[in-house]
Amino acid sequence: MRILVTDNSERVRKTLIKYLDLEIYFDAVFESQTVDEAKRIMQNIKIEVVLLNLQLEDQSTLELMNFSQSQAHKPLVILCSTYGTPIGGGIKEKFMARRLYDESSALLELKKFIRSFVKNENPDSSKKLLKQQIN
Repeated sequence: MRILVTDNSERVRKTLIKYLDLEIYFDAVFESQTVDEAKRIMQNIKIEVVLLNLQLEDQSTLELMNFSQSQAHKPLVILCSTYGTPIGGGIKEKFMARRLYDESSALLELKKFIRSFVKNENPDSSKKLLKQQIN
């Protein structure tokens, strides 16, 4: 399985990848800073999960959501809000997101969700995780 982490900040992307153990759960972890970079990756590589910040600088997050859902293979899109971003007011519905997490307070919950999702979608990931823990 492959995941794409899209956020303006390289530090945030690296922190999410490390904290969420994405390199353990996924065969490949891709990063993008902009909507255009994310689109290029998704056009060339089948991405199963997109971890996406609500506030991107170059274009609308909604545009990337629409693009991801227009792909032949529709990835699971997980939205993350930056600290202090209000997440009420129907944001989940507006962006057609199945999941919405606050980067400042819900990372443990997000980590549990990703672990559960990967195990359900790819049972071999449990063996990979166990092997990592042994080494």
